[in-house]
Amino acid sequence: MCELKARFSQAFKHLQQISPQFIELPEIYVFDAVESTNQTLWQLVEQGAKPGTVAIALEQKAGRGQWGKKWESPAGGLYLSWYIEPQLPVENAAQLTLCSTWGAARILRNYGLQVKIKWLNDLVIGDKKLGGILTETRLKGSKINRAVIGIGINWNNPVPDTGVNLKTIIDNDNSS
Repeated sequence: MCELKARFSQAFKHLQQISPQFIELPEIYVFDAVESTNQTLWQLVEQGAKPGTVAIALEQKAGRGQWGKKWESPAGGLYLSWYIEPQLPVENAAQLTLCSTWGAARILRNYGLQVKIKWLNDLVIGDKKLGGILTETRLKGSKINRAVIGIGINWNNPVPDTGVNLKTIIDNDNSS
């Protein structure tokens, strides 16, 4: 677990060097298992966690998707949440999710994966779900003053017939 935290810290330090005005080194919490990384991060925020804080779990016991749907989150996937304070007008709330989904898809495409977005928050390869984004917000007046953006990506975890994990894709690419 310490190795995972160290790798994330190293990646953020690199980003901080190339874009210091945008990236502050976050506090990173890594857990073996939690109910949900979003829920855990909201608890950390209530305890004083600062914007930029990240919660990562190797497994979620009660992961959630949009509209309260259950997100299967067994060990082997990537489950993380990020806390921000966007000060965004409430009518632009969908932009948080869409920008997060687009950013995740773009990063994965940079690695040669043919990831597409299924409106608004799903990452898909072909017709199979690879991952999803869940954004939860808190309002102050007419602005979103706090948000937790959660992402779940199937890496090397079992998935339903409608899903796909990255290990399967990489293994298939290497065998061709």
